[in-house]
Amino acid sequence: MLKYLVAASTALVIAALVSYAVLVKMGNECSSGDALPKFLSRSNPNTPNSKAEKPNPEKQGTGSPAQSKSPAASVELQITNQDQIEGKLYLETWQGTKAAWLHKFVCDIRVGEFVIAIFSVFLAVFAGLLWGGIHQLQGTIRDSVRSQKRDSEVIQRAYLSTYPLGIDPFDASAYAEGHVGIRNVGHLPARKVRWFIDVTTSSDSRRTHFSIGPLSGNNVIHSGLEMRQWGRTAISPQEFQNFQGNNIWVYVWGAVHYDDGFGNERHTNFCHRYDARGFSPSVSGMSSEQTQQLGRGGVSIEGAIYHQYGNDAD
Repeated sequence: MLKYLVAASTALVIAALVSYAVLVKMGNECSSGDALPKFLSRSNPNTPNSKAEKPNPEKQGTGSPAQSKSPAASVELQITNQDQIEGKLYLETWQGTKAAWLHKFVCDIRVGEFVIAIFSVFLAVFAGLLWGGIHQLQGTIRDSVRSQKRDSEVIQRAYLSTYPLGIDPFDASAYAEGHVGIRNVGHLPARKVRWFIDVTTSSDSRRTHFSIGPLSGNNVIHSGLEMRQWGRTAISPQEFQNFQGNNIWVYVWGAVHYDDGFGNERHTNFCHRYDARGFSPSVSGMSSEQTQQLGRGGVSIEGAIYHQYGNDAD
C-alpha cells in the first residue's frame, strides 16, 4: 500500500512542477512585448488580400504610423457552375528566426493546452496508482477481518476433551462397563453433542485399529461443565483371570462430535487402555482369592493410560 501512495504522490508532484515551470515560462515569454516577425506574403493578383490595405485612422494611434498584418494563409472560392465550387489556398512563407517561431508557438498556438493534457495524463497515472493502493488496502482489510474471525473462533469456541473414569463393574458374571468423562474446556457451549463408546478386551497391547460406530445423543455441554457416559462389553471368567495376570488389557474407545458454537462440527476421538494396576475387589474385606473366585471387581483410573493410537481432535 505504501509503495502505491509514494509512486502516485511522486507522479503528481512531478506533473505539478513541470506544469508550473511551463506556465511560468509562457507568462514570461508572452508578456515580453517583443514584436513578432511579420510574414512575407506571396502576392497573388487574383487574391483580394494581396492588395495593400489602406490606413485606417481609427486603428492608428496619435503620432504613430498605421500597422497592417498580412494573413498567414488565404482562401479564394469561386462558383463555376450551378452545383460546383472551386477554390485556391495561398500560404505565406515564414521568414522569422527559431526563437521567434517558439515565441509564436507558445503565445499564439496556446501551448498551455498541451500542458493541461500532459498534466491530465499524470493525473490519470496518479488515479490508477491510487486505485491500486485502495484495492490492495481493501484486500489487506479483508484478510485482517478473516484472521480476526479465525482468532476469535480459536479463542472463544467450545472444546470437548475426554478422560478415563475407570471400569465399574468389572464382573465376570455380568459385564465390564467403561466410563468416560466429557468436559467442555472452551468458552462457548458445545451443542449437538453426540458420542460413540465401545469396550473390549484384547491380548494386544499395541492395537492400532479402533472402528467408530453410529453416534447417539443430542446434548449441550456448557463451558466448564462435564458429561459422563459409558460403554459395556461382556467378559468371561477366563478373561477376568487373565486381566488380573496382566495377560490381557481392556480398551475403552470412541468419538464425540459437537458444534463448537460457530456452526462448525468438531470431533474428539479417544482411546483408554486399562491394565491390572488399577484392579480392586468390589466388596471390601475380600481377599484376592475370594475376589477371583467371585469374579467381581473394578478397575480404577490408576490402571488407565491414553493409548498411543486412537486419540485425535480438531
